[in-house]
Amino acid sequence: MSSHRRSSIIALLATTVLALSACTAAPSPAPTPSQLSTPATPTLSATGYGALQLGMTKAEATATGLTTGISGTDGACGGAADGRLAGAPATEPTDENPYVQGTLFFSSNSGKLVVISAYGPVATPEGIKIGSTVAELKAAYPTWSGEPDDAGNPSDSGRGYVELPGGKASYRIVVISGAVVELSLDSAAQDCYE
Repeated sequence: MSSHRRSSIIALLATTVLALSACTAAPSPAPTPSQLSTPATPTLSATGYGALQLGMTKAEATATGLTTGISGTDGACGGAADGRLAGAPATEPTDENPYVQGTLFFSSNSGKLVVISAYGPVATPEGIKIGSTVAELKAAYPTWSGEPDDAGNPSDSGRGYVELPGGKASYRIVVISGAVVELSLDSAAQDCYE
């Protein structure tokens, strides 16, 4: 066999080996269900939090992968069996920190999800979240007003609401000492408080 022919065969074998090795590279792993359902930026929209939507049953909410601690089928209006947003701190309101954060509320009458309360990084599409200032809140939602003062005038403190398009939900926002301390998406069908 000539050396030219031998070189050609070696080159052909090398090319074949390289081509085959490229075909056997390990495929990328498939995304897990939690990677598929978790919002890239935690956003509390006018209808819910990613796949977690107002009006869902406990089973539907659990299936989103965005909740934790939900048990039973009956609503408990924010009780422990209603669960929390996945990643929310597992703390209950206390005298020192009476604010609800990350808690879910299922109606005790309908069993449907009626309130999603935000925590930490969870924000509205306009960027309002726990810790936002009153100035940021008013810039994003000029119609927001806190509880009236003693003279009945609007204030920049306490609980206030932002009605959302479609009339099916509102943001309930509580401001204390110039900062947002509570933010929730409340269904118009919410029957757990106020």
